[in-house]
Amino acid sequence: MKTLQVTLTETRFNKPLVVIDEMPGPHVEMPPAAVRAFARALLAAADDCDARDLTKKHLASVKRTYSIGEPA
Repeated sequence: MKTLQVTLTETRFNKPLVVIDEMPGPHVEMPPAAVRAFARALLAAADDCDARDLTKKHLASVKRTYSIGEPA
């Protein structure tokens, strides 16, 4: 997996919600560097979701793609 695809939206109670559109699979083997890269992408998605202004009504959901490349 080279990217993490998510949708940034909100719950019916107007709370931030990240929907992961594709997970790597049911049994994934990754070296530690790949796990850290995946974790960085998840944290970036969480931060971007928290940064959305949910005080506005009818805020559109946003699709985002985060890179999951292993560090050099």
